[in-house]
Amino acid sequence: MSYRCGHYGLGHDNHPIRSLHAMNDRTYVPCTVIGMDGDFVVFQVGEEVHRGWNHDPERLRNAAERAVEHNFPARWSEQFHMLRFERGGEFGLDKKEDWEGCRARATGARWSASARTPPTRSFRR
Repeated sequence: MSYRCGHYGLGHDNHPIRSLHAMNDRTYVPCTVIGMDGDFVVFQVGEEVHRGWNHDPERLRNAAERAVEHNFPARWSEQFHMLRFERGGEFGLDKKEDWEGCRARATGARWSASARTPPTRSFRR
């Protein structure tokens, strides 16, 4: 299960074109996942330590814990703010927690990646 909010800002859903550019431009560099700090993943690129947030902290935590436990490689794209785990997926990261515009948080909507469309929920204003 994965959160899908339809918001493509940093720390939310990865737009397919952004993912494609990150792969094609070869912007990923190897990094070492250190662990989690609350809902933030902590990883090191060279001598620099980074900390990033994603709107699906449960999925991010699972990927980070697997990477640390099994020493799975990860890669970071500074240009596109994307962290890719060899086993565990790809996450757009933000430096701060930002629920603005995130429908997943507002509705608690969760859906399977195999689903054709995300669940719809009405919003009350």
